[in-house]
Amino acid sequence: MEMNAQELIQKHKLLECIQCGMCTGSCPVAKRLT
Repeated sequence: MEMNAQELIQKHKLLECIQCGMCTGSCPVAKRLT
């Protein structure tokens, strides 16, 4: 089951996170990467 970036952004509502440019640690993606 492959998803492109656009679908991933919309599904998880990550647009704000991606545009932020500075992680606060509250992002679920950031938690997954650390």
